[in-house]
Amino acid sequence: MKSILPPIAISLALIMQPVQAESDTNDCNFILDGAQQVYDDLFPSDPAPQFSGPWCYRYYPKTEIYAGIYQGAKSFKTDGVYVLGGIFGDTPVYIDQKGVVINLLKNQMDKSLCDSTALPEGLIIKDEGNITTMTTGGECIKLPASNNYCEVLPETDEDREIVATGIHVLSSTNITDYKLLGFEMPDFPKIPGLPSLDDPFKFLKDDLANQTVCVIHAPTKLTDHTIKTDICFDLSDQIGDLAPILGIADKVTVKFKGVTTAKTVKDCFDTDALVISDLKTGESWLNQDGKFVKTSE
Repeated sequence: MKSILPPIAISLALIMQPVQAESDTNDCNFILDGAQQVYDDLFPSDPAPQFSGPWCYRYYPKTEIYAGIYQGAKSFKTDGVYVLGGIFGDTPVYIDQKGVVINLLKNQMDKSLCDSTALPEGLIIKDEGNITTMTTGGECIKLPASNNYCEVLPETDEDREIVATGIHVLSSTNITDYKLLGFEMPDFPKIPGLPSLDDPFKFLKDDLANQTVCVIHAPTKLTDHTIKTDICFDLSDQIGDLAPILGIADKVTVKFKGVTTAKTVKDCFDTDALVISDLKTGESWLNQDGKFVKTSE
């Protein structure tokens, strides 16, 4: 568990009053999102915010912790940040004023490269200087729907607005170790002109190895950064009812290690990146036969 001095979070009592102003809601969401980013062991998942009287909060059932901000004028400190439940006990614990917590969280978030709120369950990310480590901790987790395991956090100013850094960074991945365990293909005769069927899940390795992503308005910390990956996936859901047909008695897993390196480029559109993403505008482009086609705004 990460050290929490002070613990970042919040929580509540249920007192019915009018809903908070939009600015208060934005502050609440920022603090809760930040708590999930910095202290993901205490605030796992990304539940929707709830409102009850002067409280804006979220509940994390896995750790049985409530988190929220008190916006009222009685019983608790106005704009106070509290924690309740789980390891914090049954009595709301005051942390500090909203502004203090926002600044503390922002300083912590500035040190992180990836958005941990978007991580697949069981994937762990640690940042040490200019090296980020992504691991499943020796366990095999379910295969995520997306192979973008690290959504880069944009650089923000004092008002939490995304900064147009003007930095273009191209990242590429090299798979250094790959193992498919628990499955062997039958000895099908090799047919000239057709690919080998020795490993039907080789597309996972190819997908990762072919990931070249270029980021526009990248954060400064990404300009000289390395991501080391040590991950295991459980492919049971993908195999499903085919297991007995293929003679599979145990679960099938794929383990791989890799290194992703990032380098500054003059213009993302002059690279061979598979995907280009603009952190400032939210736009993205996909490389289709050498031409970048916009996919979102």
